[in-house]
Amino acid sequence: MSLSYVGTQLTIYVGSAILIAGILGNGINIFIFSSVRTYRNTPSTFYFLVGSIHNLLYLAINLTFRIVSVGSGFDLTRTSLAWCRARSFFLSTISVISFTCSCLATIDQFLATSQSAHLRRYSKIELAYRIVLVAMVVWYLQGVPWILYQNISPISNTCVRTNAIYAIYVSVYLLLVLCVIPVVVMIGFGFLTYRNIRLTIALAELRADRQLAKMTLIQVVLVIISIIPYGINNAYGLITTGMTKDANRISIESFVSTIVSLITYLYYMKFVNDNYWKDAYDVYYMGKRLDGVRASSFELLKDGYIKDAYDVYYMRNKIEGARASSFQLIVKGYSKDASDAYYMGKKINDARGSSFQFIDSGYVRDYRDATCLNQQ
Repeated sequence: MSLSYVGTQLTIYVGSAILIAGILGNGINIFIFSSVRTYRNTPSTFYFLVGSIHNLLYLAINLTFRIVSVGSGFDLTRTSLAWCRARSFFLSTISVISFTCSCLATIDQFLATSQSAHLRRYSKIELAYRIVLVAMVVWYLQGVPWILYQNISPISNTCVRTNAIYAIYVSVYLLLVLCVIPVVVMIGFGFLTYRNIRLTIALAELRADRQLAKMTLIQVVLVIISIIPYGINNAYGLITTGMTKDANRISIESFVSTIVSLITYLYYMKFVNDNYWKDAYDVYYMGKRLDGVRASSFELLKDGYIKDAYDVYYMRNKIEGARASSFQLIVKGYSKDASDAYYMGKKINDARGSSFQFIDSGYVRDYRDATCLNQQ
């Protein structure tokens, strides 16, 4: 079994899984961010919305055709000059706009969590609109050379760059604009955001959403995992451009490039954390308002549980009789308050919350009975 065959199979099956997950994840992101007006008026969520739209476009245009061309052996860029140029244009603009939005969201979270009132004033939706508009105009204009200087080579019958200066520009662009700059900006401002959160005693007073900050920091980790290998691979390609390589080395490099490319696509399949959002008055799940949940005291727990100052909910459904003040999670769907115990939001008959506890061997018990986990 050759590396070429393994690479082909990985592209088809792993690529398809990433494509499906990415379309679903970004689609849900777009729905959530666009369906609630409050979120459209928050700079970070606006950046996430624009970024999710471009992530979806990137996956639909690039990954779809990559899977089809690898799986069927038919590459439209070899036969259609229009598609050769259009694909280069879209990929050069869509990807960088997505990275720009991620960087802007990270910077905005730094501003929003800053203890400086002067810096916090720059976290405004009006400013976000202008920045995104300017960024999109700039990046779409820089994509024009990708249309003018791409052509189908009569020798190799592939879509290639026809201008030497443009070819150098593309190499620098891929390494710096799509790798180094986003990584440096997001790691730098991600660290500063984390430091702001640690230094701030009352983050809520600064009107900064903890979940947005958490999403931003997760995004930084995602960039490190998915983009840095791509940058290293590009740098290696530039360094070894003039070297003579045997067939075995070319095969290995091609396989590594396939793996790195698939890892890079992970960046574009983002998903909103936990799907819960809130404004000053209401709490939303998947863009729909949750009746009765108090935003001022809303707390997202684990295993599907949420609560406010008075009530507890499981999978958005109120747990009748549960006391929020004494409610606590135990393990794997089990929970309790001062009086009762619950499993997956349902009251366990005859169980007493005061004595209900987790046993290390994989059982829960109260004063009378021991029960295996996942059983009532």
